[in-house]
Amino acid sequence: MRPDRPRRAVAGRLTARSAARLALVAAATFFFVQAGTAWAVPAKPPTDSSFYVRYPYNGGATPDTSSNAYHLGCNQGSFDASHGNADSEVILDFGAQNSGNTGTYLTFTNTFVTYANIEHYAENFAYGYWVCTGGDTTSVLTLDMGTNNSGACVTNACGTTWGNVVKTAYNWTTTGTYSFVSSQVTIYGANDIEPSWSSQSNAIAWTNGYNGSGPTFYVNFGSCDGCPTTATTGNGYTFTPCQGCSSWNQYGVWEVSWGEPLGLAMPEIYVNPQQTQWAAISYYGKIAKSSTVYYEGPLDEYNLDTSTYTASQAWTNFWNALQGFGGAIAQTPFYSSEIHKTSS
Repeated sequence: MRPDRPRRAVAGRLTARSAARLALVAAATFFFVQAGTAWAVPAKPPTDSSFYVRYPYNGGATPDTSSNAYHLGCNQGSFDASHGNADSEVILDFGAQNSGNTGTYLTFTNTFVTYANIEHYAENFAYGYWVCTGGDTTSVLTLDMGTNNSGACVTNACGTTWGNVVKTAYNWTTTGTYSFVSSQVTIYGANDIEPSWSSQSNAIAWTNGYNGSGPTFYVNFGSCDGCPTTATTGNGYTFTPCQGCSSWNQYGVWEVSWGEPLGLAMPEIYVNPQQTQWAAISYYGKIAKSSTVYYEGPLDEYNLDTSTYTASQAWTNFWNALQGFGGAIAQTPFYSSEIHKTSS
């Protein structure tokens, strides 16, 4: 993932899958930068379905094959099996952490759900994926357990707690009775970080907390509201604020998306100019921090709002934006994902 700074190994090892990603990024970066020529947009990978979770799973750690979480995971597993040797990434958005740091309020329904039930929901999804890939043992899933920075719990302590929530689900898939699930599912954390929802300093504090406790990477699947569509050398590139979000600048977005050792990004690419704003964050990283951002892929919301980019439009527009800046940040993301609401 990070040719300019080797991707940090998780649990003491760099997986074959991560090594393959590194090789792909390095090859793609070399090709586009050296060629210096406009090329056709590469084929979009199959678009994975991410979800705003609307209702909690209230069962225990034993998988419930009748649960909505299990069926969603099963659907993704069946989809991947039908495409053969698939490599997918799915975000489960559980809403904002509550002020007591004991759970979240689910988006759309505002239903309170405990951290334990969030863990069990992710575990059921992972188990459903493993079961429904059937004889296909080569398809793999990265499952991102997500919150957001809109609530009252955007602090170092809340980031630490979320890392522990992710760790519980991660350990469920890697140790004990259901450790076989880890052969095809890796659990990450995630946060829909948007400058309009919290201060930059609070968001960075949250990512610092997660970085100290999380067992795996976390994915920022947010926006960079009001941020510039370019980046320049000199002091301005660090301190120029994002319009309408004066506590934020390109440094802050880069830091929570990539600067943290466990930080990755699958940004919202819903409408113009988001694709260029996010490309500029990567270019900022290159010129200001000597660390280009390599993105997991674009996240679109066409299923929820048909006035926004389709998955194909998000992919094409984001890819084209990433070939800009003189080819300095040229890259091809790994995934395409679209956010949905769960039906129950």
